[in-house]
Amino acid sequence: MSAERRRLPRVLYLGLILLLIALNWIAFRFFAHSNYFLWYLKNGPIISLATGFLAPTWTKLKARTGLISAHPAVYVGACSQILGVFLLSLVPASNGAPKKVKEVREIGDNKVTQLLDRVLYPPIVMIMWLLATIWVITIAPLGYFVTLIAGVPSRQALRGCLSSNLIWEDEGQVMIINPEEQQLSDPVTEKLSFAQDPFAVTQALTSLILFVANLVYNRLG
Repeated sequence: MSAERRRLPRVLYLGLILLLIALNWIAFRFFAHSNYFLWYLKNGPIISLATGFLAPTWTKLKARTGLISAHPAVYVGACSQILGVFLLSLVPASNGAPKKVKEVREIGDNKVTQLLDRVLYPPIVMIMWLLATIWVITIAPLGYFVTLIAGVPSRQALRGCLSSNLIWEDEGQVMIINPEEQQLSDPVTEKLSFAQDPFAVTQALTSLILFVANLVYNRLG
């Protein structure tokens, strides 16, 4: 019984992903008169690259790594958390945004540009909110299954299954040092690991996989 309870959430979240895929297929067929899967395949590489549109608010979030998870519950949770953070990050400050004098001077701020920004900001934010919500509902469900393949190298790196080295760079010269062979006299180094930005690596592989799949479909279809 306990094992069943542990598996139940995984099944439920996987069912939610499949339900969203089914609803998208129906919506595309009856409203857009197109095939949802073919639409995703055709636009997948661009969609994957455009996912970086949300990236600025994700940099420090551990939930970002959840987007490459093979566990449905973790993946769905990461999508919802990151969407929430992204939406909240665009909400204007209630007491007025604090002024950063240096940055304001660098952009040549004045009353005209401030007025223009205040007028244009609400409609632009509404579009950004809409696109982010559409991404979670339309793109993320199929993205889970693509990530099962594209996320393999990153998941292996996060498990510690790939080698991790130290890199030292000085005046264009690069030296790679094995951590086990590092000496106290060695210069200061930085860690070189495939897992430093697993999400970015997975997105790049996703674009490649969908690009190749689209080429194969066009040739065979």
